[in-house]
Amino acid sequence: MDDHVRRELLDQTPDAVIFAGTDGMISYWNDAAERIFGFPTEKALGESLDLIIPEQFREAHWKGFERARNNLCGAQLCDREGQRGEGPRGARHGP
Repeated sequence: MDDHVRRELLDQTPDAVIFAGTDGMISYWNDAAERIFGFPTEKALGESLDLIIPEQFREAHWKGFERARNNLCGAQLCDREGQRGEGPRGARHGP
């Protein structure tokens, strides 16, 4: 499936689709995410996932996020510095 078709499918789904890198920064935000969460794409892209995580749940979220990230890196899906993709190296997230 080419990238254009994939993007069209993601843009047209009625469910929110959000991609974030291992640094926790939002890299994809579809129209449904805009409608459900109330933030325009331009505001969401490049922001931390904290944008949509209620403050009282952030600590638990970031602990789970870190566990998942460590599992990915343990499976050698991350490069040597524990990052994958084009996110900034050593970026901090969460509270």
